[in-house]
Amino acid sequence: MYGGQLGGGNQSGGSAWRGLLSLVAFGVIVYFAVFAFAFIYRWLWYAVPVFLIATVLVDRKFLFALASRLGRLTSRNLVAGVLAGIFIVFSLPFLAPILLLIALFTRNIKKRVVKQSEEMNAMYDMFQQRHRQNDPQEIEIEYEEVSSKKGR
Repeated sequence: MYGGQLGGGNQSGGSAWRGLLSLVAFGVIVYFAVFAFAFIYRWLWYAVPVFLIATVLVDRKFLFALASRLGRLTSRNLVAGVLAGIFIVFSLPFLAPILLLIALFTRNIKKRVVKQSEEMNAMYDMFQQRHRQNDPQEIEIEYEEVSSKKGR
């Protein structure tokens, strides 16, 4: 026939053992994945203070702005604020390095903006100096005194 069984129509009975072995292999893989995740999560908890201190040293306003946003969310909607706080606490081992990277990135962007602003100001000052030198209103022209004849 068409093999309407899940195993593909093998009538020898080997597909049941294959399915059981596949299920056991999947269980073992999931067990080791959960174990590895728990191991990494536990060790990242030890690194959280280092990441948070580094974030505060890089850009203290960034971390305090995050806390104030969480406070405003809690004041507007208590349930959402509490759930966001719980999420932040449990995801902190993975969130702390991301916060540090964001703080480093924003500091780098701020430095570039300040540098570019200084360059633009210098160019504008140079333009103004050149413009002042060539400004026709600033050029002093000596005029000759012309005497007028009143008695024509």
